Amino acid sequence: MTETAKGIAIANWAKRYINTFDLALVSIEPGEKAPKGLGWNKPGGYITDASAAEAFWQQNPNHNLGVVLGPSRVCSLDVDDVQWTRHVLYELLGVDLDAMALVYPTIVGNPARFRVMFKVPEGIELTRHSLSWPNEKDPDGSIHKGLMDRAKAAKEQGDGDGEAAARAEAEEYKRFTVFELRAGLVWTVVTPAMGAGMRSPGLFTAGSTYLMPRPLRALALARSKP
Repeated sequence: MTETAKGIAIANWAKRYINTFDLALVSIEPGEKAPKGLGWNKPGGYITDASAAEAFWQQNPNHNLGVVLGPSRVCSLDVDDVQWTRHVLYELLGVDLDAMALVYPTIVGNPARFRVMFKVPEGIELTRHSLSWPNEKDPDGSIHKGLMDRAKAAKEQGDGDGEAAARAEAEEYKRFTVFELRAGLVWTVVTPAMGAGMRSPGLFTAGSTYLMPRPLRALALARSKP
């Protein structure tokens, strides 16, 4: 695909996301994992005008396309450990993760993980929450803490190699995330196209068919209370 064709394709998606689904879009520069700058999740920092979005991605076809969840009224369930997420949701909420992933818009990047998208009902404000558990190699977290302290000390001494080595070793002992409920002033990548990585196309067929399931909504609300 030529750069021009690529720009037209992603620009069309950007325009559709705003016109059809009222999403607030943010650009992510090539090679970056997140939006840059301090104001990307504030009014003026994200794009809500379809024509402006179309023009931007036509001119910048290599920029990834992200969605700012809060102003888009969207929430995502990021499944990091499928087995345990499946168990927790079913045992605590009676929610069938696999069935939900077939019905709701589901983005698959890493084959071992996936993300389920929901529309947040009006009048409800949610924030980001995650479920993480201790690493079985470090139940009390002391090994990980010691290694991070070592990394901090190495950084203060200007020892870049020592810091990198300690951080790399600490990865083996860090807590693991089971799942994450993402909402509010955070972002998620949807391009090039949520269409390309979608396992369920519900987001593109009806703007009102993917309201967050009530049991999951109750959990998110309980966790979001001050």
